[in-house]
Amino acid sequence: MGRVLPDADGLGAVVDVLAALVSGKECTFHYYQQYHHLLLHGWPAAIAVSVGLALFARQRRRVLLLGLVTFHLHLLGI
Repeated sequence: MGRVLPDADGLGAVVDVLAALVSGKECTFHYYQQYHHLLLHGWPAAIAVSVGLALFARQRRRVLLLGLVTFHLHLLGI
């Protein structure tokens, strides 16, 4: 049975929360909104995630392909 990594790219909001705690200002999620889609919803991230998953797989080509498919389904919100 396969395992799926949850939507881990949302963890970028943690940086904003920590920055707000350190500065004492209100948390506006500026960095998350500014960089989330730029860095984690493009082809570089799709390739990096898929290759990263394939490195740990026995059937690397299959996992690479399914990783790309799954990444794009994530973008579609499916």
